[in-house]
Amino acid sequence: MLAPRHATIRDGLSTPLFLEAFRASGEKRLWLTRLLYGAFFGPRWRPALLGFAYVKCVDNTIDREPDVGTAKAFLDRQRALLARAYAGAPRDATLPAPDRYGAAFFVWDRAHGANLRRSVEEVFDTFEVDLARRHRLLSGAELDRNVRIAGTAVLRYLGWFASPARPLSEALLERGSRAYIYADHLVDLEEDLRFGLCNVPAEDAAALGIDPFDLASVSGAWLDGRVPGVERCFDEALAEVRRTRGLRLRLLCRLYLGRKRAELRRFLARRSAPVLGDQPASGSR
Repeated sequence: MLAPRHATIRDGLSTPLFLEAFRASGEKRLWLTRLLYGAFFGPRWRPALLGFAYVKCVDNTIDREPDVGTAKAFLDRQRALLARAYAGAPRDATLPAPDRYGAAFFVWDRAHGANLRRSVEEVFDTFEVDLARRHRLLSGAELDRNVRIAGTAVLRYLGWFASPARPLSEALLERGSRAYIYADHLVDLEEDLRFGLCNVPAEDAAALGIDPFDLASVSGAWLDGRVPGVERCFDEALAEVRRTRGLRLRLLCRLYLGRKRAELRRFLARRSAPVLGDQPASGSR
């Protein structure tokens, strides 16, 4: 069970702090998350959850800020916070959210070897790329590079918490990254376009003659043509999972990839389902 609200956990991370971070990140089903994190990460489930919730809060804040300059200033503030924490600065209890979540996580990680700093910095790098590409196209190679950095950072983060002494293979990091993030690109197509983020490579837009920032155009031939490649990415990633040593790591990676693949397939099923007005009348053939 979770500790009472007044209790604290080891290393100074208070229970109210990570509960607040979890709720602020927009995640739901706390007890299911607690069960999964506890099963895979053992006693490290609390900092794992806090770090994840912090990064999600930063991502949400940047996405919801329409002004690129304001969003960039916020991201710069998080980078500065990270640098101060890893330099040994004491935690400031008066920090606003989500800064106080990050400060607590960075101090914890520094005290345990700073193993996760690289992952957080790489995620910040991808946020910066996303800010720079608002309302503009990237080539397929540029998009793929950002996909691999983002996905690898997350997988490495999860893998370290699950098995610190056994890093995931580069092949799994690369293929798992592509499967997960490219599926995300399809599922979040409409939402990303609202933020000015286009996940259609410039070459695809030119070849198909479509407006890559128009949802109706992108939802047709481009999306349909993209699905088989993403499915192959999942097949390749899961083949690497089967070659991974360590039962806990294999189970974690299968769950991580399997849930995203299921989400993609639900999205595609909803997209292909007929609307009510298209269904035949009762009794008709």
